[in-house]
Amino acid sequence: MKTRILVCFSAILAPVAFAQHQTALDPPLVGGTLPYSITLREISLAPAPIPTLHSVAAGKWDGLWVLLAGRTAGLHGLTGQNAFDPQYENRSVWVIDPVNRLSWSKSLMETNPASGLAADVVDSLSSVNTQFHQTGDRLVVVGGYGYKRSVADHKTYDTITFIDLPGLVDWVKQAAGSETSRAADHIRPFQSARLFEGECLPEGLSHVFSRAWAVVSGFYLDGRIRRRSL
Repeated sequence: MKTRILVCFSAILAPVAFAQHQTALDPPLVGGTLPYSITLREISLAPAPIPTLHSVAAGKWDGLWVLLAGRTAGLHGLTGQNAFDPQYENRSVWVIDPVNRLSWSKSLMETNPASGLAADVVDSLSSVNTQFHQTGDRLVVVGGYGYKRSVADHKTYDTITFIDLPGLVDWVKQAAGSETSRAADHIRPFQSARLFEGECLPEGLSHVFSRAWAVVSGFYLDGRIRRRSL
């Protein structure tokens, strides 16, 4: 059996750029070699409208990028009502054609007649730092942390959602009012036992064993996050 490991990197290590550590207790890691390298290449997608998003769930189908969940603002606050402000949760699906520089987006909100999704499902797919994995034409989205309107508070979601990428891409690209399906036809959510926010940062690591997934590490929190919660 082949084992694949998905790792979401949050930092780039380079031999000529060393950052200041947060405390004096952690000496900088200098020297040594790594069994991999990371290359970044900036591209322009102009004139296509591109969202300001981070911490998304992402897939790829037929050369198109599919983005959902995550946040539309930068670093979230950690104090008072500014902590993970729900107004900055991404409640849309974005489809981007990086070759032809085109983009499409459509709201998942239950107020959109073409959505068909319940409010709780929309909220789970608007959370931050979900874990995700694509198998063929299916995107699996797990967990996440965000605001749940039905309980009027933040929570870590115990949801596994299976997304039919070809169907969802077609739904997003169709003109509003002329859709031949609903978003709900391509999105299947399931409640599971307690699932942790995988973070998609150093804490988050998904091991993929054939068709079984193990989400390891992360954290669990119900309620608005505070500095003392970390």
